[in-house]
Amino acid sequence: MEYKFSENLSIKNTSHVFQLAQANANSPTDKNLGWENDLVLKYKFNDCCEIESGYCFYQPTDALKTIQGVTENKFPQFFYLQLSITPNLYK
Repeated sequence: MEYKFSENLSIKNTSHVFQLAQANANSPTDKNLGWENDLVLKYKFNDCCEIESGYCFYQPTDALKTIQGVTENKFPQFFYLQLSITPNLYK
């Protein structure tokens, strides 16, 4: 889902679900591995410069923790800030 506040400012929310294609002897019977959500805010200064910031997190299931051998209960998340400059050198 994306919403544009103006020509230069937009926000986007994207969700992803991760699942195993099939279970095997080394994996649990639950094929669901988790859910990820990405929230991105973008501002375009002009034709060649824009800034983007994002917040992303992942909700792992017990099946993924079993496959990876994870015992602690942490909340995987990160924030980023990106400046993109794409000059037009040739016309």
